[in-house]
Amino acid sequence: MTTRNHALLFACLMAAGSGCAPNSGPIYISRFLPMPDDCNFGTAAVAGVFKSGGSLDVAPGAPQYFVALELAGGANVQSTAVTGGGQTIEPANRNRAIINEFVITYTSTPKVTNLPTKEYHLATSVRFDSTTNIADMGINLLSPEASQALDGIETGKSYRLIVTINGIGSMSGSGGRFTTGETTFPITVYKGEYPKCKTLQVLTSACNYNGQDRGGAPPACCDGVTPTPMTCPPPP
Repeated sequence: MTTRNHALLFACLMAAGSGCAPNSGPIYISRFLPMPDDCNFGTAAVAGVFKSGGSLDVAPGAPQYFVALELAGGANVQSTAVTGGGQTIEPANRNRAIINEFVITYTSTPKVTNLPTKEYHLATSVRFDSTTNIADMGINLLSPEASQALDGIETGKSYRLIVTINGIGSMSGSGGRFTTGETTFPITVYKGEYPKCKTLQVLTSACNYNGQDRGGAPPACCDGVTPTPMTCPPPP
């Protein structure tokens, strides 16, 4: 989007009661990032890396899918100070953009039984001003209802899950509402079968699921390895 278009959108948002909102901008989702095990997605480990989609083996149970969002556009949120009589009446950048929630919806091919059709509202609070151009944050794309539905898919069958995410925000000064615009993230979902592995290892990371993006490799198996209290059930 051009600078001129951003400026027009921002002017629209600044006009309280103008009827323009919600419109796309000035903040938008610029890319998806992989979520490191340590949850520190702002490190150089993910610099220049982006995700266009993923895969998810739900065999470990209670599936989740973690990803980081890069929200950009803070440079488009700028306003000059209002002065009069040699005094500052209102400071610069007084009208900040705030992302208040993410609205997530799901579709699948073939259809996943009981996959929720209602919107999943994920509350958040991300504030932008002219010095906050990019804000990374990690989320689990699957609602509890979506997770339960995916946990029940057929073993060995592949599904294409399309996750649509839209950030909803407001301007702190004018109250004008805006959206980031809808962005989609495809996930290939399946339930692997591991006849020689009665127990799948449970990862200790809070930012990765055992069956997420393993590139066809099975989730870690506890059979044949020395169990540890953190990753495998204790031996019988």
